[in-house]
Amino acid sequence: MSGRAHWPWPISVDRIYAGGAGREAEKSNRTAGNLHVDAFRLALESDGWLVEPTYPNHEAVERAWKAKRDGFVISGISRPNDDKTLGVPEINGWCDRGISLRPIPLIYPGFEVVKALAHHCPECKRDGVETVRVAFANRACRGCEPALRAKLETPGWCD
Repeated sequence: MSGRAHWPWPISVDRIYAGGAGREAEKSNRTAGNLHVDAFRLALESDGWLVEPTYPNHEAVERAWKAKRDGFVISGISRPNDDKTLGVPEINGWCDRGISLRPIPLIYPGFEVVKALAHHCPECKRDGVETVRVAFANRACRGCEPALRAKLETPGWCD
């Protein structure tokens, strides 16, 4: 898996549509990603998170879920790669202030590590800093905030 330790799962939509030799390898890669999402969900449940289906009326919790604990939310998708869906394994998280958590580890690290992600600046990679929301759901420390706002909050960004 190319040494990656965080989400997003390394996938290539191009190889799915291009077909050929890469198509089967990519299908296998997506299946492996779905297994990681499933393991992440089960670890959340065993650590006391409330896990529920994202779409309770038409899709099983095993395919699309969200987990909640103390204001933190983590969601996951592990749909199969079949004729109806393009299986794209995915995990996203938000802290108790509604700001995205990044980087989400591939393997659930425990609630204390998830809480610490709320004080990680993805821009300068520092830990233990105060972070603020920038644009829709990005985060930055006070030092990185001005440059990230200039980059993302251009005129019309929230229209």
